[in-house]
Amino acid sequence: MTVTDRTCPYCETLVPEDTTICPGCGQDVAGLLNLAYAHVIYHNEALELAQQGELERARDSAQLSLRLHPAYRPSLMLMARLAAREQQWSEARQYADMAQELEPDDPELDELLADIAEAEEEQRASRHNRMMEHVSEQRSATERFLAMHQRELLQAALYGAILGTALVETGRWLIRRRMERK
Repeated sequence: MTVTDRTCPYCETLVPEDTTICPGCGQDVAGLLNLAYAHVIYHNEALELAQQGELERARDSAQLSLRLHPAYRPSLMLMARLAAREQQWSEARQYADMAQELEPDDPELDELLADIAEAEEEQRASRHNRMMEHVSEQRSATERFLAMHQRELLQAALYGAILGTALVETGRWLIRRRMERK
Protein backbone atom coordinates (compact mmCIF):
# COMPACT_ATOMS: atom_id res chain seq x y z
CA MET A 1 0.00 0.00 0.00
CA THR A 2 1.34 3.45 -0.83
CA VAL A 3 0.81 6.58 1.18
CA THR A 4 -0.95 9.25 -0.84
CA ASP A 5 -1.05 12.03 1.76
CA ARG A 6 2.60 12.97 2.25
CA THR A 7 2.43 16.38 3.86
CA CYS A 8 5.52 18.16 5.16
CA PRO A 9 5.15 18.62 8.92
CA TYR A 10 7.17 21.88 8.76
CA CYS A 11 5.32 23.85 6.09
CA GLU A 12 2.37 21.55 5.26
CA THR A 13 3.33 21.38 1.58
CA LEU A 14 2.52 18.14 -0.26
CA VAL A 15 5.73 16.11 -0.74
CA PRO A 16 5.73 14.13 -4.03
CA GLU A 17 6.08 10.34 -3.77
CA ASP A 18 9.33 10.26 -5.73
CA THR A 19 11.24 12.35 -3.17
CA THR A 20 11.58 12.96 0.54
CA ILE A 21 12.66 16.60 0.12
CA CYS A 22 9.85 19.09 0.69
CA PRO A 23 9.47 21.36 -2.33
CA GLY A 24 8.11 24.13 -0.05
CA CYS A 25 10.82 24.41 2.61
CA GLY A 26 13.58 22.13 1.29
CA GLN A 27 13.65 19.93 4.43
CA ASP A 28 14.37 16.21 4.18
CA VAL A 29 11.28 14.65 5.74
CA ALA A 30 12.15 10.96 5.23
CA GLY A 31 12.56 10.24 8.92
CA LEU A 32 9.38 12.06 9.84
CA LEU A 33 7.44 10.32 7.09
CA ASN A 34 8.75 6.97 8.35
CA LEU A 35 7.53 7.86 11.84
CA ALA A 36 4.20 9.17 10.65
CA TYR A 37 3.56 6.17 8.41
CA ALA A 38 5.31 3.44 10.39
CA HIS A 39 2.05 1.49 10.56
CA VAL A 40 1.97 1.42 6.75
CA ILE A 41 5.62 0.36 6.60
CA TYR A 42 4.96 -2.50 9.03
CA HIS A 43 1.85 -3.46 7.07
CA ASN A 44 3.80 -3.58 3.80
CA GLU A 45 6.48 -5.66 5.50
CA ALA A 46 3.79 -8.03 6.81
CA LEU A 47 2.34 -8.40 3.30
CA GLU A 48 5.75 -9.21 1.86
CA LEU A 49 6.48 -11.74 4.61
CA ALA A 50 3.07 -13.39 4.13
CA GLN A 51 3.73 -13.72 0.40
CA GLN A 52 7.05 -15.40 1.22
CA GLY A 53 5.24 -17.84 3.51
CA GLU A 54 6.77 -16.49 6.72
CA LEU A 55 3.44 -16.31 8.49
CA GLU A 56 4.69 -15.89 12.05
CA ARG A 57 6.88 -12.94 11.13
CA ALA A 58 4.07 -11.52 8.97
CA ARG A 59 1.75 -11.74 11.95
CA ASP A 60 4.29 -9.93 14.15
CA SER A 61 4.67 -7.08 11.64
CA ALA A 62 0.91 -6.75 11.18
CA GLN A 63 0.47 -6.61 14.95
CA LEU A 64 3.11 -3.86 15.14
CA SER A 65 1.15 -1.97 12.52
CA LEU A 66 -2.00 -2.32 14.59
CA ARG A 67 -0.25 -1.23 17.78
CA LEU A 68 0.74 1.99 16.04
CA HIS A 69 -2.63 2.46 14.35
CA PRO A 70 -5.33 0.18 15.86
CA ALA A 71 -7.93 1.20 13.28
CA TYR A 72 -5.72 0.56 10.23
CA ARG A 73 -8.13 -1.47 8.16
CA PRO A 74 -5.61 -3.12 5.77
CA SER A 75 -3.71 -4.58 8.75
CA LEU A 76 -6.96 -5.76 10.33
CA MET A 77 -7.86 -7.52 7.09
CA LEU A 78 -4.38 -9.01 6.84
CA MET A 79 -4.60 -10.31 10.42
CA ALA A 80 -7.99 -11.85 9.57
CA ARG A 81 -6.46 -13.58 6.53
CA LEU A 82 -3.45 -14.80 8.50
CA ALA A 83 -5.65 -16.16 11.29
CA ALA A 84 -7.86 -17.90 8.72
CA ARG A 85 -4.81 -19.39 7.06
CA GLU A 86 -3.86 -20.86 10.45
CA GLN A 87 -7.47 -22.04 10.93
CA GLN A 88 -8.01 -19.73 13.91
CA TRP A 89 -11.60 -19.02 12.92
CA SER A 90 -12.80 -16.96 15.88
CA GLU A 91 -9.71 -14.75 15.71
CA ALA A 92 -10.15 -14.33 11.95
CA ARG A 93 -13.78 -13.29 12.40
CA GLN A 94 -12.81 -10.94 15.23
CA TYR A 95 -10.33 -9.04 13.04
CA ALA A 96 -12.73 -9.06 10.09
CA ASP A 97 -15.52 -7.70 12.31
CA MET A 98 -13.23 -4.91 13.52
CA ALA A 99 -12.46 -4.02 9.89
CA GLN A 100 -16.15 -4.13 9.04
CA GLU A 101 -16.92 -1.63 11.78
CA LEU A 102 -14.60 0.79 10.00
CA GLU A 103 -16.10 0.21 6.55
CA PRO A 104 -19.38 -1.73 6.69
CA ASP A 105 -20.17 -1.85 2.96
CA ASP A 106 -16.88 -3.25 1.66
CA PRO A 107 -17.42 -6.12 -0.83
CA GLU A 108 -13.83 -7.34 -0.30
CA LEU A 109 -14.55 -7.72 3.40
CA ASP A 110 -17.85 -9.48 2.70
CA GLU A 111 -15.93 -11.90 0.49
CA LEU A 112 -13.32 -12.43 3.20
CA LEU A 113 -15.99 -13.20 5.80
CA ALA A 114 -17.67 -15.61 3.37
CA ASP A 115 -14.32 -17.31 2.69
CA ILE A 116 -13.68 -17.65 6.43
CA ALA A 117 -17.13 -19.18 7.01
CA GLU A 118 -16.71 -21.56 4.04
CA ALA A 119 -13.24 -22.69 5.10
CA GLU A 120 -14.41 -23.21 8.67
CA GLU A 121 -17.36 -25.31 7.45
CA GLU A 122 -15.06 -27.34 5.18
CA GLN A 123 -12.77 -28.04 8.13
CA ARG A 124 -15.73 -29.03 10.28
CA ALA A 125 -17.06 -31.35 7.53
CA SER A 126 -13.62 -32.88 7.03
CA ARG A 127 -13.24 -33.48 10.75
CA HIS A 128 -16.71 -35.05 10.82
CA ASN A 129 -15.85 -37.31 7.86
CA ARG A 130 -12.62 -38.45 9.52
CA MET A 131 -14.52 -39.17 12.72
CA MET A 132 -17.16 -41.16 10.83
CA GLU A 133 -14.44 -43.16 9.03
CA HIS A 134 -12.88 -43.94 12.41
CA VAL A 135 -16.25 -45.00 13.83
CA SER A 136 -16.83 -47.19 10.77
CA GLU A 137 -13.40 -48.81 11.15
CA GLN A 138 -14.08 -49.42 14.85
CA ARG A 139 -17.47 -50.92 14.04
CA SER A 140 -15.96 -53.26 11.44
CA ALA A 141 -13.27 -54.36 13.89
CA THR A 142 -15.91 -54.97 16.56
CA GLU A 143 -18.08 -56.96 14.15
CA ARG A 144 -15.07 -59.10 13.16
CA PHE A 145 -14.26 -59.66 16.83
CA LEU A 146 -17.84 -60.64 17.62
CA ALA A 147 -18.08 -62.98 14.62
CA MET A 148 -14.87 -64.72 15.66
CA HIS A 149 -16.07 -65.13 19.25
CA GLN A 150 -19.52 -66.26 18.16
CA ARG A 151 -17.86 -69.10 16.24
CA GLU A 152 -15.85 -69.94 19.36
CA LEU A 153 -18.99 -69.85 21.51
CA LEU A 154 -20.83 -72.12 19.08
CA GLN A 155 -17.88 -74.50 19.12
CA ALA A 156 -17.82 -74.46 22.91
CA ALA A 157 -21.57 -75.07 23.02
CA LEU A 158 -21.19 -77.99 20.61
CA TYR A 159 -18.32 -79.44 22.65
CA GLY A 160 -20.36 -78.88 25.80
CA ALA A 161 -23.32 -80.69 24.28
CA ILE A 162 -21.09 -83.58 23.21
CA LEU A 163 -19.45 -83.77 26.64
CA GLY A 164 -22.80 -83.41 28.34
CA THR A 165 -24.22 -86.26 26.32
CA ALA A 166 -21.14 -88.36 27.09
CA LEU A 167 -21.48 -87.58 30.81
CA VAL A 168 -25.16 -88.44 30.80
CA GLU A 169 -24.46 -91.71 29.03
CA THR A 170 -21.59 -92.47 31.42
CA GLY A 171 -23.86 -91.70 34.36
CA ARG A 172 -26.56 -94.03 33.01
CA TRP A 173 -24.00 -96.74 32.44
CA LEU A 174 -22.71 -96.37 36.00
CA ILE A 175 -26.23 -96.51 37.39
CA ARG A 176 -27.00 -99.66 35.37
CA ARG A 177 -23.79 -101.26 36.55
CA ARG A 178 -24.64 -100.57 40.18
CA MET A 179 -28.11 -101.85 39.74
CA GLU A 180 -26.78 -105.04 38.16
CA ARG A 181 -24.39 -105.60 41.09
CA LYS A 182 -27.11 -105.53 43.68
